[in-house]
Amino acid sequence: MRSAAHGRTVMARLAALLACLLAVHRCVDAASSLDGRRVLLDSSAVEYFERYYDNAELRKMAVGAGLACGHAAQIVSWGVSAEHEELFALELYAGELSPDVRPAFKYVGNIHGDEPSGRNLLLALAGELCSRYASGDADIVSMLKDMSIVLIFTANPDGFTHHSRANSGHRDLNRNYPDPWMTGVKEDLALLEGGRLRPSSNLQQPETVAMMEFTLSRRFIGSLALHEGALVANYPFDGYVDKSTGSRRQVHRTPDHDTFVHLARTYARLHTTMTVSNREFPEGITNGAQWYPVYGGMQDWNYLAAGCLELTLELNDDKWPQMDRLKQMWEENRAAMVRYPAVVVTGGLTGTVTQGPGGRPIAARVHVVGQGYNVTASAAVGDFYRPLAPGAYEVLFEADGYAPARVAVTVPASQPGDAYVRGPHVSVAL
Repeated sequence: MRSAAHGRTVMARLAALLACLLAVHRCVDAASSLDGRRVLLDSSAVEYFERYYDNAELRKMAVGAGLACGHAAQIVSWGVSAEHEELFALELYAGELSPDVRPAFKYVGNIHGDEPSGRNLLLALAGELCSRYASGDADIVSMLKDMSIVLIFTANPDGFTHHSRANSGHRDLNRNYPDPWMTGVKEDLALLEGGRLRPSSNLQQPETVAMMEFTLSRRFIGSLALHEGALVANYPFDGYVDKSTGSRRQVHRTPDHDTFVHLARTYARLHTTMTVSNREFPEGITNGAQWYPVYGGMQDWNYLAAGCLELTLELNDDKWPQMDRLKQMWEENRAAMVRYPAVVVTGGLTGTVTQGPGGRPIAARVHVVGQGYNVTASAAVGDFYRPLAPGAYEVLFEADGYAPARVAVTVPASQPGDAYVRGPHVSVAL
């Protein structure tokens, strides 16, 4: 039985977290804000692979991994779980834009509680990025100035504690998101009321609602969700329009199919074994619905509701891998995890839209002809980010009260030796 003092501690912790979340949907925990000490932590440090750490230890390890980034690192609280565990992330960013404006990329680990490898892999990634940032690595310094890297070590801390796939509400969190094929109305996927997300049903769990609100409060361009159970990079769509659940081995293409295939292939090829002797997935990639249909998944929700291009990575055939295997998994994924965010955020089309040359920013609509979703340039600085596969495109820029502009662009294929990928950058004056 828990003591009364413990109960008061939990309630006080909850009150502080909820006050913070209600104020801005995100905060930096003052007790563990990262100071300017430049402690070099190599990503191969043995402590990342000694064991699986409990949730409190995981947070301490995340803070330690981020110390080498100094003021470029902060702990962000984005919610609480059903059992009142803090939902937190380590954010790495060395630029000057505010959290709601800066382009961002997120990694999400442990959405299934019995698939814990992402917890340790993301600790190693944090150590890798921060040690290289502290040493002045030009590619990592550029990346952290260009974009925010958000590492969510666990999206299901309660499930991890109970060694359960589901959360403590007995719900599979990767079947718990508003689904376009089940609701039939795309607009219901991200309906806001008074600045808060309205879940599409009363079955959505606190972890799901918190993840949706956090995602929509930021400017996430891309995302990777880390799983176990196979070895493959999985891309949308995950389900079929007719809601069928049987495997029929048919691809369900998104309007951005070519871009998703390009992104999945990029990760698979950067991974050291995903395309090697992979009999089930020779290219190391699969369309979600073609593999097996999933409804209520985080991947499709990210794309349709948040304009965030997410892949689901299956990184090991067996769940709950042993420590010696976990260290191998890090070496297999190391280059891919470090290089992939730039492929998404800056490797497609980027640019700015202003009122006349050098004028004020315009929140223009950016439509790539023949492709899927549109992006909007930020009202604050006029910048935009549109992931694209290599190829030639016509891009239409529109804003109310302005004559539209059309621009032809070519996104080149990156080369194997490219460490930091930058696609074309255009400056458009309306």
